[in-house]
Amino acid sequence: MHAPHDPPTAPHETSTAPRSSQLRTGWRAKILARVTASDEIEMREFLDADKRKLLTPLHGTILEIGPGTGPNFAYYAAGAHVIGLEPNAFVQPTLVKKAKAFAGTFELRTGSVEAIPLPAASVDAVVSTMVLCSVPDAGRALAEIRRVLKPGGKFAFIEHVLAPPGGLRLLQYVAAPAWHVCGDGCCPVRRTYEDIDAAGFTRVDYRFTRYGFTVPVSSTCIVGSATK
Repeated sequence: MHAPHDPPTAPHETSTAPRSSQLRTGWRAKILARVTASDEIEMREFLDADKRKLLTPLHGTILEIGPGTGPNFAYYAAGAHVIGLEPNAFVQPTLVKKAKAFAGTFELRTGSVEAIPLPAASVDAVVSTMVLCSVPDAGRALAEIRRVLKPGGKFAFIEHVLAPPGGLRLLQYVAAPAWHVCGDGCCPVRRTYEDIDAAGFTRVDYRFTRYGFTVPVSSTCIVGSATK
């Protein structure tokens, strides 16, 4: 189901983006790590039901883009093999610690979603929760996600996006410069749904929702999946 207020407006099969495995260790990455940790309880409260529906059915090899401190381990099926692509050095220790309690296997990778360090058609599912907002080139990232998915594989996502016209949208634009700094590149006015619609998936299903976050700038989200 697509948005009534903003109608949606093909990716490559091999990666041509510059390869990078450099950890993010700057002060903005450190701020983001602290914000991520402090928001985890509230995120769990509001996203729990949607994550259970979206993530628990996934199986096999799952690539999670930007797993952060590892809140999604609570939703993955036992026996799944999770590959975490996490460039932020400050969240990695907590992520690895949480992975030890996971009833599956975990592999940590460092790199960019715009140049995923995995072969084509190598994973059963890709997960992204509140991540594409910070990717410089969302179109390239989605092309990479589609590339590494096996045929029939699913891309599951919860992403905050531009709000419908009104006061909240105005607030998003006003907050955007500071949000970009404190969120290590996060953009609160992204039309990520348009990027997903244009990414060449065989099927795309999502809905718009608004979560009751304390800070409403990132409360308008899309929840859904795309099938290769």
